[in-house]
Amino acid sequence: GALRAKLAELGYATLSIQMPVQAKEARPGDYVETFPEAAERIRVAAGWLKAKGLDRIAVVSHSLGGRMAGAFFRAGNPAPVSAWASISMGFDDYKGVRVPVFDLYAEDDHPPVMEMTQARKATLPKGSKQQRMAGAEHFYVGKEHEAASVVATWLDQVLKPRR
Repeated sequence: GALRAKLAELGYATLSIQMPVQAKEARPGDYVETFPEAAERIRVAAGWLKAKGLDRIAVVSHSLGGRMAGAFFRAGNPAPVSAWASISMGFDDYKGVRVPVFDLYAEDDHPPVMEMTQARKATLPKGSKQQRMAGAEHFYVGKEHEAASVVATWLDQVLKPRR
């Protein structure tokens, strides 16, 4: 919530998408079966934003939501979405993603995030960036505003109006 609120304060229109939820005892791997539904939810939300007249659209995701967003970007044409800010995503890399990605992770992130840092960096598409946030942990507690600011700075660069 803090990231979305801060992005709105910085001038971004935001839309929160409820991703599929599994039972409380579900493990990250149990969510893989929900990825197609998650991708469809992102597709529909992006289309809704486009219909409202917004044409510079990015997905901002955190943790498991990043894996779900990855399914969207790998499913084919991600239009009208033109960028992805992926925060603290573990287990996956960016193979098959064709939009610029901002790969933000915390200095003291979860092991699956840290273990994939180099693989994510090696597969970043053109126009992408990877950044580590010093002094942060996986949920960016106490660093929410700083995280929002670095995400917004990147979005400003990749979503700037075309001339």
